[in-house]
Amino acid sequence: MPADEPDVYYNNVSQIIIIDGTGEVDYYDVEIMSLITFDVVISTQVNGYYDTIDISALPDGEYGITIDAPTGNTFEGFFSTY
Repeated sequence: MPADEPDVYYNNVSQIIIIDGTGEVDYYDVEIMSLITFDVVISTQVNGYYDTIDISALPDGEYGITIDAPTGNTFEGFFSTY
């Protein structure tokens, strides 16, 4: 496991994605893509220590999340808002 790999959680009650970084990097670039339309619905930069992304405006569906660290490492995952 790379030292800069964050822990990522989906809180379906608060409708947020929690990115708990290791502090190994200052930031992460994050993209969330609809797996139905394949459109990028959120593109943002978050703090490398701890940050959240509000996804309450997203319609119910299946999504992929890509997290890029400035070190060149990429981390991917999936979540559903149903």
